[in-house]
Order: sequence, then structure tokens, then C-alpha cells
Amino acid sequence: MALAADHSTPCERKEHSGEPVPIVISGKSVRRDFVKEYNEIACSMGGLGRIKGSDFIRILLDYLEVTVKQGN
Repeated sequence: MALAADHSTPCERKEHSGEPVPIVISGKSVRRDFVKEYNEIACSMGGLGRIKGSDFIRILLDYLEVTVKQGN
């Protein structure tokens, strides 16, 4: 299972911003971290760190085992 927001909307701005959005990836083969809440601050301390949207898709495809492996 994967969950992500499409944009951030800080309360102070009351409109969309370019701030990072929280994401979560969960499954039996996914390494766990210590994050217990789904919000911008908690997720920023998670095991994925800060990634690009294109990296998010690549990570998901890798867990689905549909990517071509590199190297030996």
C-alpha cells in the first residue's frame, strides 16, 4: 500500500505550496522506520527522507518487482 498527497496546503498560506508532501509505503517486504504518524513533520523524519515524485514511482515499481535490475 502506498499513500501520498498531491500537494501541500499550509494553513498560514491558505493555498497550495511547493512544500514536500507526506508519503507512506507499507507492505511485508518494506523496511519499517520509527514514524508513527502521517503528517508532514513526522514523515520528514522517516526512512525515505526527501525524494522526488519520479523517485516515488520508481520505488513503488521496484517493490512490485517490475523494474529491470542494474548490475550483476
